[in-house]
Amino acid sequence: MTKQGLKEKIDTLMSNSEYGKIFRAKGFFNEDGKWYQFNATKEDFELTEMPVGQQVFIIIGEEINESKVKELFSL
Repeated sequence: MTKQGLKEKIDTLMSNSEYGKIFRAKGFFNEDGKWYQFNATKEDFELTEMPVGQQVFIIIGEEINESKVKELFSL
C-alpha cells in the first residue's frame, strides 16, 4: 500500500454507496519500511508518520459491504 494509493481507495470508499454508508476509516500501514497512521472522513484525510505500527484498517459506518471493502483493499 502506498500513501497515494490509500488516499485514492479511501476516497472511493467514502463516495461509493456500494461499500455501505461509511462515516470514518482509520488505521496503520507500512510503506517502504515507514509506518503511517491515517484517519479519514468524507471531509478530511490525515496521515501521520509513526515510529512503530501494526497493519490495521478500521471502517466505521452502517450497512457495510464487507466483501466489497475487502475486495477494494485486496485483503
